[in-house]
This record gives sequence, C-alpha cells and structure tokens, in this order.
Amino acid sequence: KEELSGLRKDVREAFTSSSLPPSKSAEEREGRKKETKKALKVYQEIEEIGQRMFIR
Repeated sequence: KEELSGLRKDVREAFTSSSLPPSKSAEEREGRKKETKKALKVYQEIEEIGQRMFIR
C-alpha cells in the first residue's frame, strides 16, 4: 500500500511538472499547411508519372 501511494505521487508529479511546447502562431500554422499541400501535390504528380510509365 505504501508503494502504490508513492507511485501515484510520482505519476502525479510527472504529469503536473511536464509542460507542453508553446502553441504555434497563425503564420506558423499557415506555413505548415502550405508545405503539406505542396508535398501532397508533388506526391500526386510522382504517382501519376509512375502510373503512366507502368501502364504503357
């Protein structure tokens, strides 16, 4: 029983002491969104080229 309460205290301290990274600004989120869309477009283009090469 002693160990369990000590363990609970350790877990509780670990959760309360850990902090989340700072939130991203709107500009950072927008930049990340643009990068993701660009990467998806490039991936789709590569996939289309691959399909054309193997279909012929």
